[in-house]
This record gives sequence, C-alpha cells and structure tokens, in this order.
Amino acid sequence: MLQDLAKESVVVQDKDFDVENSIFGVLPEPMKKMIGQNQMKAYWSDAAIARASAEHAKVAPVAEERKPLLQFMATECDFKLEHADGSFMDHLTFCRDYCAAHYTTHNGEPVSTTPLFIHSILGVGTNIFPMEAEKIPMLASVLTPDEMDHVQAFPSILRIVGPISAELRAKGPEHKAALQGIRFHRLIDNKLITLSGPQLWVQLNFHLCAPLPALPPLPATILYKTQIDLNLGWCLCAGST
Repeated sequence: MLQDLAKESVVVQDKDFDVENSIFGVLPEPMKKMIGQNQMKAYWSDAAIARASAEHAKVAPVAEERKPLLQFMATECDFKLEHADGSFMDHLTFCRDYCAAHYTTHNGEPVSTTPLFIHSILGVGTNIFPMEAEKIPMLASVLTPDEMDHVQAFPSILRIVGPISAELRAKGPEHKAALQGIRFHRLIDNKLITLSGPQLWVQLNFHLCAPLPALPPLPATILYKTQIDLNLGWCLCAGST
C-alpha cells in the first residue's frame, strides 16, 4: 500500500549523480542530459528513519544466494554500473529482499526470490547487458528451470508490459482461467521463448516489485499523476498472490 511520506522528507537535486557512470550513460544526449539534471535525493526526518529502522529490524534475514550463482555473477558478469536509486547491486538486493518478505507464494505455489535478484542480468532497460549471450548455458546451470524461465523473460516482458496489461484489463478477470501462456523473443539474442499462464502472472508481479525502489516520496495526489504506471495493480489482483 502506498503511503504519503512527503511531509517526512525533503527532496533535492542530486548534484553528485554522474550520468556517464550510470545505466543511463548510453542514452542519446538530450535524454541523458535531462536525466542527469533531474536525479533527486531524499533526506528523511529522524522520526522517519527511526521508524523504518525499527520495522526493518523485525524482518527475518534473507538467505544468501547459492554460491555457484554468486560466483557466476562475480566472475562472468559486470554489475558495476550505478543505478538511478543506488548501485546496481543495491537495487537487485532490494528486489530480492522485498520478494522474500512479501511474495513467497502464488496461488499456493512457492515463488523463488532469485529471479528478482538477477532480473537485469540478461538486459537492462537501457540496453546494457551485464553478461554475454554465449554464457546463457552457464547461467542456466546455476538456476532451476523455472528461475531461468523468469530471468530470461524479464527484459523482454519489461518492454511489452504495457500492451500486455492493457489487453488483460480489456479482456477482464474471467480471461485469467483461459490464459495458457505467452510467446515472445528473448531480448539478448531474439530467441523465441515462452511463459506458461501461471508463470506470466508471477512475472507480472515481479514487474510490480522491481520499480519500488524508485517510488518518490511525493504527496499522494501528485504520485498518482506521475509517470508511475499503477495499472499493473489490476494484474496483481486478478492474478492473485
């Protein structure tokens, strides 16, 4: 649930943000300049920090990822670039931890936190690729088949999530039971891949989790009018969690 925290923070321009050393450094110059000038930093009240720290202390520690996967990430990938809301690894860790706290099952079936931990490994939103396509078999060897399905799907679904959610809303909740799956091309190498109907609902919920670190502490009346697309909430509700 979104909360209005605008009165507990002060948002200022982040003058230390280096767009050239970020995932946005590959964008066209006008867009890159706009992003660099509009990166913001929030300063929170002592009360807000104390409350958040107390709540965080109640959360159970998340189990460390499997050693073969961590080894693959350390030796075969490049996650050094800065994300808009912190380091690349800060973003990935938050997504994994949020999933562990709030999305461990879907319709009674377990949901792995690992896909959100490495959701960008096969392609970032700005077409940066932390690993080469030739290493995909190595990646698959350290994941379960279901985890691999979600990891390789994430960059592609990210680019078509708007049309998917629009079509699902247009068809209505009764279409859920009839949804058999989706076919699409893997971003990194254009290979045709699929997700089953149940997998698609989990994937859509992953796409709800991933942008959460970037939610700004704006007044709720403004937040709902910003570029943040809350329409996927229908997918989460209709897909059940």
